[in-house]
Amino acid sequence: MRLEHWWYTIPLRLRSLFRRAKVEDELQEELRFHLEQQVAREIAAGKTPEEARQGALRAMDGMEQRKEECRDARRVDTISNLVQDLRYAGRALRRNPAFTAVAVLTLALGIGANTAIFSVVNAALLRPLPYPRPEQLMLLFEDFGHRPNVVSFANFTDWERESHSFLAMAAGRQASFNLGGTGSFQPERIEGAVFSWQLFKTLGVQPAIGRAFAANDDRLGAARVAIVSYGLWQRRFGESSDILQRRIRLDGIDCAIIGVMPRSFGYPTRGSDVWVPIIPLFGPDLATNRAWHHLYVIARMRDGVTIGRATAEVNGIQQRLLAANSGELLGQGATALPLRDITTRQSRTSLLVLLGAVGCLLLIACVNISNLLLARGSQRSREFSIRTSLGASPSRLMQQLLTESLLLAFIGAIAGLVLAYGLTGALGVHAQALINADDIDTSAPARIDGLVLAFTAALSLLAGVGAGLLPARRSMGKDPGEGLKDGGRTATAGPTHQHLGTGLIGAEVALSLMLLIAAGLMIRSFAALQNVQTGVRVESLLTAGISLPDSRYASRASVARFDRILLERLRTLPGVRGVGLVNCVPVDGYCGDNGFSIEGRPLPPGQFNLALERSASPEYFRVAGIPLLAGRTFTDRDGRGYNDQHPHQSAVIVSESMAKKYWPGENALGKRIFFGDASSPRYEVIGIVGDVLISLDTRPQPTLYRPAFEGGNTDFYAVLEIAGDPSAFGSTVRRAIAGIDPDIPAYKIRAMTEVVGNSAAHQAFTTLLLGSFAALALLLSAVGLYGVLSYLIVRRTSEMGIRIALGASRSEVCRLVLVQGLRPTCVGLIAGLAGAAALMRTMQSVLFEVAATDWITFLSAPALLMLVAVIACVVPAWRAACADPVQALRSE
Repeated sequence: MRLEHWWYTIPLRLRSLFRRAKVEDELQEELRFHLEQQVAREIAAGKTPEEARQGALRAMDGMEQRKEECRDARRVDTISNLVQDLRYAGRALRRNPAFTAVAVLTLALGIGANTAIFSVVNAALLRPLPYPRPEQLMLLFEDFGHRPNVVSFANFTDWERESHSFLAMAAGRQASFNLGGTGSFQPERIEGAVFSWQLFKTLGVQPAIGRAFAANDDRLGAARVAIVSYGLWQRRFGESSDILQRRIRLDGIDCAIIGVMPRSFGYPTRGSDVWVPIIPLFGPDLATNRAWHHLYVIARMRDGVTIGRATAEVNGIQQRLLAANSGELLGQGATALPLRDITTRQSRTSLLVLLGAVGCLLLIACVNISNLLLARGSQRSREFSIRTSLGASPSRLMQQLLTESLLLAFIGAIAGLVLAYGLTGALGVHAQALINADDIDTSAPARIDGLVLAFTAALSLLAGVGAGLLPARRSMGKDPGEGLKDGGRTATAGPTHQHLGTGLIGAEVALSLMLLIAAGLMIRSFAALQNVQTGVRVESLLTAGISLPDSRYASRASVARFDRILLERLRTLPGVRGVGLVNCVPVDGYCGDNGFSIEGRPLPPGQFNLALERSASPEYFRVAGIPLLAGRTFTDRDGRGYNDQHPHQSAVIVSESMAKKYWPGENALGKRIFFGDASSPRYEVIGIVGDVLISLDTRPQPTLYRPAFEGGNTDFYAVLEIAGDPSAFGSTVRRAIAGIDPDIPAYKIRAMTEVVGNSAAHQAFTTLLLGSFAALALLLSAVGLYGVLSYLIVRRTSEMGIRIALGASRSEVCRLVLVQGLRPTCVGLIAGLAGAAALMRTMQSVLFEVAATDWITFLSAPALLMLVAVIACVVPAWRAACADPVQALRSE
């Protein structure tokens, strides 16, 4: 029976869709036949022809209604009705260009901002890592006091040998190399990585050309090999087909190129250009020194293994190592964390805050559109009543009104996508500031892809339905008779419409206040960040990185000799007031610490003292503006004894926070420390200097300085005090360094102001975006409030005229309108404060020295919003107060 039903209905529906005119003629003829039959029966009952026709029409409930019922029964009118509604909506929007422009622009701002921010969130948080089965990839860490820490290679080899939960495992770190000059190419500093040979097997990625590392490549005495990135192959080798027969010079050592990675590959960062095996680079000490914690360990779990099981296994291995090596510097345990969680840990909260902010902005835009549609729907009440009287069903009118709002949303989405492409390009330039991942950054570039387009389409649909549903239901709720009466001029606007409009304004104000408070907290946090005392001179300083290849500067004496020559050469440059050397640039992030022991204070096995370790030349402290608080700074002879045939005591300088932490209530000067076992050379504390920050959002940490002339650091920075503009001095410094050794490129030549600015780049860009969204929300709220009040004033013109004619003063009328506008504002402020108090605590992790409940922000944001609301209400109120009562009554 069901098959017979569809056998009949499918051809009927197809015929109704594609031969509409003929089917309509047949329907008209059929209904006319039934009407004539009914008329004949009425005449036979003794009625006149006119009475019989009227009775027949009543019996059939009207010809047009019957036609609609028949069309609905065919279930094919949806498409044709949609086309008709689209045409009608298009004509209606063209007739109201001002309304259309405001609505489209409002939606474009909301949809465009959401799409752009979602493209970054998608790239950083949602898009799968570009490796097979990325959920199996883990990063393994040692635990030091429940704090994940990087791993020693010796511990890694034991994990790799004894574990059964992992398919493959690799250890390594990000690294930089001096790429030797060839032909027309000058030497340059490139980013890369050193890893054990199973890195590419662990990631599940193979070279596009050549092969991956093999076990024989990663052993002592192995021939030096390298794998290059697709970009480096293009840039330095011109995509040569004989790339596997070519060699690359890294840090003065020729390496055979054995492979080229795919175009999109980048690990541990997107900018990595070369990968080399770790053991040939670091030598035999790597496998035995358990105290050298500098490596990231990446592992791929086997199928069916859970994170909990993997963590328990590697933790058990670490516990056995700790028991067997009680005198070594080992972590108290180990843990496994998903690779995705580590790469996004610094940026997840701020990105979600931004996504929530643009979501609020879109809600505010939708509320504004709803208010506009409510006002427009009230003007069209007579039209809707006539349509209902002629037989249109409520659902049919609802479909038409929703089609109009969806058409608006579609046009707004197109404009928003154009805006989003521009915003995404700008965000792509600053994506690193948003993502804020340095050591490991596996995020893909932000772009408008299929998922982002699907998000925009869904957003547009929700915006269209959300903005149009309430006005549509409001328009459908009227009795046709009342609508026909309201169609003329009335003394007042309907109370229902007033309540809806003011309720929407209250919601808009609440959302805007939450955005304003979030932006205010970020601005306060950024201001606190900008006022931080870095501990060094910021103006007039220039930094330049130098890395000496171990192949040519193998001894400490050769490194110290280069240091002295470099200082002498740079001091003679015109405009240079002073030069110092340091292995880590201040305020440029973490770059190394070291464990040490205090003479006369032995610690239990497994415990250690820890401080940031720096290597500095004698003049560095004066050049950098680091104050000497006690004692003295280095001289040229400090540290030489460590390199002599008969080692004796050397010197060390400590920071103020280190002196207070390790020698509280004592004078740190004259105290002695050592690194390693008890037979190691001693370092006497000869000076105490001011604290220097490693980044703007961290507190001072204990720091010790060793003499640069020990020659223990081959990677360091020259810090120059320049008489003029430091940023214009880079080429001069580069030429001076090349004059000493043409194979050593200077890199990261930056003014200290740029270094400090980079330290605050993440918070600065987040604050800029959040502040911009809050300003847009404030503007949209003001426009919405002004629009609603202006519309209500027009609707109540006659009422105002009557009030003035009956003796009301203009100030009273003005006050009446202000109260009407500010009442929903006050309600919105109360709701917004409650919402902000509930939600802003999630922002605490991205704030610096500012509480999420900061009272200054929670007072100033409502005051600013109230001021804007008053300004938005003043013009409509003044216009109402200045109305001519005679003219107002005449217009009625």
